[in-house]
Amino acid sequence: MVHLRFSSSGMPHLADRYPQRILIADDNTVNQRVAAALLEKMGYRVQCAGNGQEALDAIGRTAIDVILMDVQMPVMDALEATRRICQIPADNRPWVIALRANATGEDRQETFAAGMNDYLSKPIRPAELSRALAHAWKQRAARLV
Repeated sequence: MVHLRFSSSGMPHLADRYPQRILIADDNTVNQRVAAALLEKMGYRVQCAGNGQEALDAIGRTAIDVILMDVQMPVMDALEATRRICQIPADNRPWVIALRANATGEDRQETFAAGMNDYLSKPIRPAELSRALAHAWKQRAARLV
């Protein structure tokens, strides 16, 4: 029997339907808090990293299913971090969702060329985030079969 938790709107938490371990990689702590609060409303518990190197370190310490990664960060940007993540065997590789403000078509192409799996524009919209997380779960599940 599955026990569903319900959000304040009376809807089941997305995390019950699509359980995933999520890492937010963003150098802006306000952006981290906003994304974390949105994900927590969906029933997720999240970890945060301040740059690409911290994201790689987190992956080395614990299993991560999805990374929401701001593209422009100090120390190591998301493009370089993603190139390194792509070296991880597919069955252990997190699904990487790029986060970018004021993005162009070229920016999207650049993120996919680096190996990112999906793309969200900032500010993050709950419906788009829900769609991206459901897609990530389904794609990762298919990859593991």
